[in-house]
Amino acid sequence: MQSITNLTLQQSGNKIRLIFNWPAGVTQVHIATANDFTQAKLFTLQEYKMFGGAVLDSPPGTTNYYIFPSCHDAGSYRPTGQAAHVQHINQSIIRFTLEEKIDQYKQHKLTIHPEGYIPAATVFYVKNNHPPASITDGIKYPLEAIRQPTTRIIRTNLDEYIRLFLGDGENLYKLEGQQNGTF
Repeated sequence: MQSITNLTLQQSGNKIRLIFNWPAGVTQVHIATANDFTQAKLFTLQEYKMFGGAVLDSPPGTTNYYIFPSCHDAGSYRPTGQAAHVQHINQSIIRFTLEEKIDQYKQHKLTIHPEGYIPAATVFYVKNNHPPASITDGIKYPLEAIRQPTTRIIRTNLDEYIRLFLGDGENLYKLEGQQNGTF
């Protein structure tokens, strides 16, 4: 029975690289995010050598990776050994600036530079007639999914303020930025 040994994980941006000792006599492995071979993705020894490991997307939050040595037998793949397991916690950073300009209305310029994909309803701005202290301190507006740097202009009355918050309790994100500069 073949087994995966010396499994390590490296992260670079929103990608991870799984590195391990490839079992002798095995030409492919299957990698899954659940301990379920039927949901696994095929990786060949040739791909592993070409990329210096198995390269996968790294979603925010906690992800478990299972690597199954496998073989092709009678037209289908089947595991040939125990799955190796590694857990990864990815905290994506969301960089932003929130600036304001006052004319007959207040205009807030929100610029977001995501490190990776940000699902819809993860980042919110909250509006109130005082600087909001929490995500529940005013009217909450969810932002759409963000895949690349994005700028939005938000108009408010002169006596209203907005502040940026995270609202996704399942995944790990960190806001880094400046609120209430001017543009």
